Amino acid sequence: LWDGHAYAMCAGQGADVWATHYAVRTLINVCHGEVKEPAELHDWLSGLQCESGGLSWSPAFARRNKADVRACFYGVMAWKALSQQGAWVPTWDMDRLVQWMQAQQLECGGFRFSEAADTPCLWATYRTTATLAALGTSPLHSARCVAWIDSLRGPGGGFVRWQGYDCEDVWAVFCAV
Repeated sequence: LWDGHAYAMCAGQGADVWATHYAVRTLINVCHGEVKEPAELHDWLSGLQCESGGLSWSPAFARRNKADVRACFYGVMAWKALSQQGAWVPTWDMDRLVQWMQAQQLECGGFRFSEAADTPCLWATYRTTATLAALGTSPLHSARCVAWIDSLRGPGGGFVRWQGYDCEDVWAVFCAV
């Protein structure tokens, strides 16, 4: 649902980068359509960078410095899809964005969602490593990251989201692979 700047999940909700990512990628990559008002969307996406360097769920959250590796993934992947409609680069400070994401890697090798999180998670690790790859870089400690992912394999052959998580699940397997 287009709100004039970006996409929202449901009518009456504000736009967020998660919904925008899925809407843009579906429109461009699946339906082979075009975003009708790309300039407004470009401005909205450019407003996602927080003071810390990471991206947030919306420009309003960015002003409150609420960066999250998932928002980084959704923002970068929306930008990459939009770039198929013509050259455009967000006004993000890419060096600070990469540094913020790399700083979310913990000593064990996994990544956390944000500075407020203490536990690494496969969801955060997948989103961060995929985003770093899309930006042409990698984690600072790739071997540790791979070892940490391998350590989350459960007895059934699948993966758990983090150490101590109670079951292997399809989302964890997707993120690990």
